[in-house]
Amino acid sequence: MKHFRISIIILIAFLGLYLYTLVSSPLPYSVIDTDNSGIVSITEALNASEIGTRSLIKENETCIDYYWLKDGLSAYQDCKAHQ
Repeated sequence: MKHFRISIIILIAFLGLYLYTLVSSPLPYSVIDTDNSGIVSITEALNASEIGTRSLIKENETCIDYYWLKDGLSAYQDCKAHQ
């Protein structure tokens, strides 16, 4: 019975980490779900935590570019028009 309790605690901890990663990521769900399956796998959730940001200035927009740390490719851009 003791091993069962420890297993449940570990399972709950991993589930909490998984949910925290999804909720705290600035990326939209559609970007995190890289294979477009409708379900975010554990690997996809972990990848979503490995992003960086950089500022971009376009003609009449200021953007925050979220990029994958593993290769530097852009994952998502959040742009706001200049006033």
